[in-house]
Amino acid sequence: MRNIKLLFAAAMLAGSLQALGQDLSRLGTAQELEAHTLTLPTSDGGTLIMNVCTSCPTFRFQTTPATEYIIGNQAVGLAQLRAAFLAKPDALVLLEITADRRSVIKLFISAADVAAR
Repeated sequence: MRNIKLLFAAAMLAGSLQALGQDLSRLGTAQELEAHTLTLPTSDGGTLIMNVCTSCPTFRFQTTPATEYIIGNQAVGLAQLRAAFLAKPDALVLLEITADRRSVIKLFISAADVAAR
């Protein structure tokens, strides 16, 4: 009877880990960066460029119609986000990209960072 319980527990654990693995595979990657390290695309659907330092590799990510631009808790347009970046280039920005590291899911900047000039 003990072996059956152990087998059942192992099967439940394996099933849970598999389900967890599937959920994790759909998640993107997030980086917290200073605004000045990002070059925003000229228009929606353009390319965002990330260059953290002069000796670091440059990364390019595609924005899509589904890309979200957020200041605080408010969705904004690319022009408003650009203005926030220019106003506070040292503000921390959360860049979320897809798991395949090709597309931008979200760019977020805190409203407090933008307001604190």
